[in-house]
Amino acid sequence: MDPLLIVIILLVLVIAGLIFKLSQDQHGSPVSAEDVATKLEPKMLELLSKAMKNNNDEFTELAGTKTENLLNPFKNQIKNLDTAVKDLKASHESEKGTVKTLGEQIMDLASSNRSVTESLRSSTSRGLWGEHQLRNVIRLAGMERHITYDEQKVGQNLEQELEGEGSGKPDFVLSLPNGSSLAIDSKAPT
Repeated sequence: MDPLLIVIILLVLVIAGLIFKLSQDQHGSPVSAEDVATKLEPKMLELLSKAMKNNNDEFTELAGTKTENLLNPFKNQIKNLDTAVKDLKASHESEKGTVKTLGEQIMDLASSNRSVTESLRSSTSRGLWGEHQLRNVIRLAGMERHITYDEQKVGQNLEQELEGEGSGKPDFVLSLPNGSSLAIDSKAPT
């Protein structure tokens, strides 16, 4: 119970006693309790009403403060959650562009892969690929064009040798130190 309410009730009782004593002294005859209660009732109701209003105001203020203190952690958590959601949205938007670009690059790579696969299925493309690989091997061996090897060369002696065997001109002709030549025809794996 509110201490203010207790003080008011005690104060009303003291006042009622004083009024009772004064009324007895003035009239000489005793005043009935009903007369005192009738006179004090409006005052007591007014005092109790004021006490209840003050008590309610204090309670409302205290409840508001307590409620605010209870809600502050939730408000902070909601703000943090809102910030995290905004960060995730921004990250998603920036990554979406990257994923789209990677998807396009994968499609381009798949298209190029199909193109290379189809090219290697044709005999002309395989022949060119084989020649290119053989050229790389010869260069890695330290040989120089027109010094130690020639490409697609057909000479007098070579034509005679090739006519007898029935094959065409070789891709490379290597010049050996003893003056002889070695014809090499590249083949691509099938």
